[in-house]
Amino acid sequence: MPNIYHYTNHLTFLREAYEEKREKNKAFSHRAVSRKLGIRSSAGFSHLLRGIVKISDRHVPILADIFNLNPRETEYLGLLASFCQASTAGERKYSLERLTHFRNVHVDTVQPHRYQFYMEWYYSAIRALMTIYKFRGDYGALGARLEPSVSAYEARCAVKVLHKLGFIERKRNGYWRVTERDITSGDDEAVKISVRRFNTAMIELGKQAIERFEFSKREVATLTLGISPTMAEDIRSEIRAFRRKAVAMVRQEGKADRVYQLNLQFYPVTRDHLAPPNDDNEQRFL
Repeated sequence: MPNIYHYTNHLTFLREAYEEKREKNKAFSHRAVSRKLGIRSSAGFSHLLRGIVKISDRHVPILADIFNLNPRETEYLGLLASFCQASTAGERKYSLERLTHFRNVHVDTVQPHRYQFYMEWYYSAIRALMTIYKFRGDYGALGARLEPSVSAYEARCAVKVLHKLGFIERKRNGYWRVTERDITSGDDEAVKISVRRFNTAMIELGKQAIERFEFSKREVATLTLGISPTMAEDIRSEIRAFRRKAVAMVRQEGKADRVYQLNLQFYPVTRDHLAPPNDDNEQRFL
């Protein structure tokens, strides 16, 4: 049976656990699982695996019995289901905190904290700041360097998380420095949720920056374009290429003395598959 602690999506675990059990027992079927779950439709378990039907608290112990989970694994399955099925930002945050606590306390076989880097906007900012700022332990001064500033307590928490994740380390002389470790979000479900929250926080900072900074210190511009699906993908590719170029430019210069945030947004404002415009209508750029 797959190790449930290696999963951050309950449906992925259930699909793979089912396939493994099916390999050993051809009589084991979706219909049989649906019957044990008390779902009348023979396609009930199939709908559950596809996310059409949500797993309820009543389903969790039954699924645990079917796939031979112990009590601790059963609790973890329930937490995963709550986390992945959360419908609001508040529910996702609450479920993520419970999941984080559970993995901290009970699990040593997985890397549970990777998504914590994206939990607060200032974690990223403080890591970037440490590439140019000599920090030795004055958390009040560290927090005050940010715009907007954060408290000494928040700065201390950020340093603790960054150190635990291996993104910074303390040298023998007492100063902190950024490690060479790369930071990528990957495909982990927990990370995806945290990255969404991180992006939302950074977009909110971008909104505030319009009023906080004079024009000479910021660049904010918008375009509204009528485009084809092919052109949309081309533009996305150009955006990704620009991100790589921006990183390369910064590395090449090597003279940083401040931290900036670059947000890139590109999204539809109409529904797909609109009727094509009349030939005599010009495509307008606003």
